[in-house]
Amino acid sequence: MRPSTNKTELNPPDSCTSSASQKIAGSHQSCLVGNFKKLYLGGKLKNRKRQFAMIDKEDYSRFSKFSWSLQEGVNTTYAVTAVSGSICGLHRLVMNLDIEDPREVDHRNHNGLDNRKCNLRVCTRSENMMNRYKSGTNISGFKGVSYSCVRKKWRARINVDGKEIYLGCFSSEVIASKVYNLAAKKYFKEFACLNKI
Repeated sequence: MRPSTNKTELNPPDSCTSSASQKIAGSHQSCLVGNFKKLYLGGKLKNRKRQFAMIDKEDYSRFSKFSWSLQEGVNTTYAVTAVSGSICGLHRLVMNLDIEDPREVDHRNHNGLDNRKCNLRVCTRSENMMNRYKSGTNISGFKGVSYSCVRKKWRARINVDGKEIYLGCFSSEVIASKVYNLAAKKYFKEFACLNKI
């Protein structure tokens, strides 16, 4: 989720505005599960079940005073709340990024509702894009792989710093996806989103 461009100052959770701190009745039930707590969200039900965000136990008291709702992203769903008149994601608050900070927060496992600190990392916009899944229009089933009608082969490409790098054409999409994975590891390192083969 891109940070808001609103110039108002972000209040820390312990001194949030009254509009952000009012609880929706029954929306903050706590349930201990392993090493995290569930922070239940207001909004739509999924399969008739309440949606929730995962946070570390030590963060529950800090964030349970907010009223949270769901926000659909491109590839995942986020927990958001109102802070000083602006919408802010739980992941940004957990990582202490204020509204004016241009950096973003990446969810390592692509689950926007898993806001345990072990799953979050502060990053640039470019690094965040590296860890995205394949686009919805992709027909190969693999990130960085498309079919060349001219060559009748599967083409592998990767975008690095806004420039497209051609990796070659191959007889199968699986081979092309393996080549993409090698390039992603080289260029993207820890942010590489690899194809599952």
